[in-house]
Amino acid sequence: MQYDLISKPLESNPNQSSPSNLMTICIRTYQGSDYSELERVYNLCKPLELAGEHEPYQLETFAEDGPRRSIIFESDIYVCGNSEKMAGFVTIKQEQTLQQIGWLYVDPEFQRMGIGQQLLSHIILQYPGDLMLNIVPSNKPALRLYKKNNFVKFNSFSINLSGRKLTVDQMKRSI
Repeated sequence: MQYDLISKPLESNPNQSSPSNLMTICIRTYQGSDYSELERVYNLCKPLELAGEHEPYQLETFAEDGPRRSIIFESDIYVCGNSEKMAGFVTIKQEQTLQQIGWLYVDPEFQRMGIGQQLLSHIILQYPGDLMLNIVPSNKPALRLYKKNNFVKFNSFSINLSGRKLTVDQMKRSI
């Protein structure tokens, strides 16, 4: 199994206490033993993805959301952390010439430390070519990350989530 060590020191988040046991972290391929940590990070991050919306959405947990869980496990998954705790994960699915980033979630305890950038950089290096993703435009931190990495909006569409309309932007990074 290949490990890509994060070479730059983790930046501290002024709004949160520094995690003392996560100074050396790596990005590696998901293993079955990561399931409970992936579930934990997903359940922490999914509500934050929609936190910028005017009204809260009723969301299913990872265990309850079979369709999304299936999509995650049909994808390549990379996790970031150490032997004790997962700091984040990213998924990417390849279908013919399309490479779609599904989820890039960082545990709130470890946000604003460069982990999201490291996960995205890993995907950019491992999957050369055009990359696409869907994003809720009210998710400003994620939007900034993607724009900083040359993703541009090329389409918008609406989905029905919890009986309400949710706008989703499609973004693409072309080489």
